[in-house]
Amino acid sequence: MGIIDRLLGREAANRNGDDQPGAATRSPVELLRPDRLDPFLGDRELRAAFRVLVDGDWRRLERFLEVSPKGWMFGPIVTGEIVGMETVVFERWVEHQHSPRSRVFLANALIRDAFLQYRTERGVNHRDHGGTFPLSGPPAADVAGNGSGPANGRVTGNHHPANTFLPDVEGPGGDGDDSVASMVDEWLSDDDEGFITKLSAAEELLYEVISERPAMAEPWVALLISGRGLQVDLDELRERFENVHSRDPFRPDGCRQYLQGLTKKWGGSNVASFDLARWLEQEAPTTSAAREALPMAHIERGLLQYGIPQLSAYLSQPEVVAELSNGLLRYLQAIPSPAPTQTLPVLNAYVLALSADNRMTVGLLTDALTRIENRPTEWPWSIFSDDVAAVFAEIQADQLRNASRF
Repeated sequence: MGIIDRLLGREAANRNGDDQPGAATRSPVELLRPDRLDPFLGDRELRAAFRVLVDGDWRRLERFLEVSPKGWMFGPIVTGEIVGMETVVFERWVEHQHSPRSRVFLANALIRDAFLQYRTERGVNHRDHGGTFPLSGPPAADVAGNGSGPANGRVTGNHHPANTFLPDVEGPGGDGDDSVASMVDEWLSDDDEGFITKLSAAEELLYEVISERPAMAEPWVALLISGRGLQVDLDELRERFENVHSRDPFRPDGCRQYLQGLTKKWGGSNVASFDLARWLEQEAPTTSAAREALPMAHIERGLLQYGIPQLSAYLSQPEVVAELSNGLLRYLQAIPSPAPTQTLPVLNAYVLALSADNRMTVGLLTDALTRIENRPTEWPWSIFSDDVAAVFAEIQADQLRNASRF
């Protein structure tokens, strides 16, 4: 039995009450507590930066974020669903410093608040639709009129690299699947004014920062997330990513957010998302966390087209296994062991994307799990269970114990 099948079996047992009493009725926020899943991935620097944030030592925090190669990981951690620092913390940071970075963090918190409010009001859980409804909002829909960004302080082509450096982006529905349209009809209505207002306020902040610090990549990353909610078109989304890439090439969070925007659930296509993922696989530095794109593209395609019950069947196709195996082998050959913190998103994605009961992959998975140690990332494991830490520990022990079978 492969990893995905074991996860599905575990979830079925939970729904039938075979797990701990009351577990099935607890909310995702209750289950995703730091004592169950370490949001800092065992990294002392990231945890220390969190303490600095809590203590309000803004200058020290900004120095860390300016120089640390893990700085890109900190924002999603503290504004994400697990830690979920209140927006008022970032408002205080802006009040005391009014620095460009403080306003980017505040904008990210506003974006998070908009999407969480949207989900809460509609009672939507991230696994209600095959695991394809992320924290970062609803799938594609025309909820923002023409989708254009703020008129003032907008930076467009002045800092772009040549348009030939990225693969061409195919428009929505390029491979003939209309499942996005049906999800849009189900999830969205015409009364999302509050949602749009919050995202627009965040974008105003971000464009303000861009006008002051045009060389800064962080606001453009946030604009990729808000742009999905405001439904900017794919050309505009590409432009935003080009602004990230020209300032900080292969920045992992920018690559991740752009890939999300190119998936079919957001109005893109399999062609567009896989073109980007394979381009990153060829061009990104061998140790870059941007290489999460390839397993992410396959997982997202499997979830949307096949759903959770058939995800394993999709990922077990020989051509999928071969591409993922080659990608993971290249990555393992490039990174040290134990794995550096910033490589963990890549390794966790590959572990889920590859089958545990395949002679071709068992050695790779054992190596990846050994390097991960006890450091699961929230995604992709939260696709299957809210209790990420327990699920990962179970899967890891199972895989390492059974590795000798082959």
